[in-house]
Amino acid sequence: MVLAFGGIGWAAWRWARPQDAAGEAGEIIIRGPVQLQIDELRIGGSDGGDEDDAPPVEDAPPAAPPRAIEAAPAQLAAEKREALHALSDTVRGGVVGNPDAFDGLSDASEVELFTAMVGGVLAKEAEVDASPGGFVEPPWDGKEPLVCGMGDKWIIRDKTIDVQGVAITTMAGCRLHLVDCDITADIGLIVMMRSEASVQGGTMRPRMGFAQQLYGQLSLTGVEVLGDNVFAIDIGNGRTVISDSKISGKTAVRASGAAQVRIVDSTLTGTTAALDVGGTANVELTGGAQLGTVEKGRTATVVELPH
Repeated sequence: MVLAFGGIGWAAWRWARPQDAAGEAGEIIIRGPVQLQIDELRIGGSDGGDEDDAPPVEDAPPAAPPRAIEAAPAQLAAEKREALHALSDTVRGGVVGNPDAFDGLSDASEVELFTAMVGGVLAKEAEVDASPGGFVEPPWDGKEPLVCGMGDKWIIRDKTIDVQGVAITTMAGCRLHLVDCDITADIGLIVMMRSEASVQGGTMRPRMGFAQQLYGQLSLTGVEVLGDNVFAIDIGNGRTVISDSKISGKTAVRASGAAQVRIVDSTLTGTTAALDVGGTANVELTGGAQLGTVEKGRTATVVELPH
């Protein structure tokens, strides 16, 4: 009986051995209805180079993702202080410096933001009070757009200004004097609500138009506007005085809306029209004003007054 079972076991073992012609080294080939129970299976060479004798490695839980490196509290506080100073300086000067300087504002509270803005306003008022006539020159290089507002009283002298887009915008109580400045821009000056701008001297080379007046007051004295721009002076509302100036463009001066315009001793030259008056605008011509073609709407008025 023992021999019989032994012979059967030997035959099963022979049948289950890897056959040389059946596959590559390292393959395990099993043929026949043999039941196997494998508690541990190791695969490797016999030259001792593989770590066959190492204990089995148990499954480890997945490693937690690495935590992002957070800035130290002191660094965050310093960045916030710099950002608040940059905000205050921008309110004071009206010119945005390095935009990256505002990154730290995300950590500032509403009270801190308000305090920085008020500080900028107070600093600006202190500069105005200390300057002759209350006007100060803003820290501006003439290469980026400038916005004048919130009661600014600025004077800009003898500056060559070259800007892509709108060079200067006035609004919200601004009072601006430009003296002997040469401006090259798409639009040199936009005058908006409750603001006053005066331009004395200078040569303007606008690509679209030199001045657009929506509201407020604008005066031009001794100014020369050159180029084939669309509307050299475009007045939508407000009061405008042009004196001793030479204005040229496709349309030299356009007045519309409820604009009130006075032109004194000036030359207007336009390839389409020297003067285009529409809406309920009123234009007064005084002195030796020299005009080319004048276009006037039915409700507009153009009056020539004695010198």
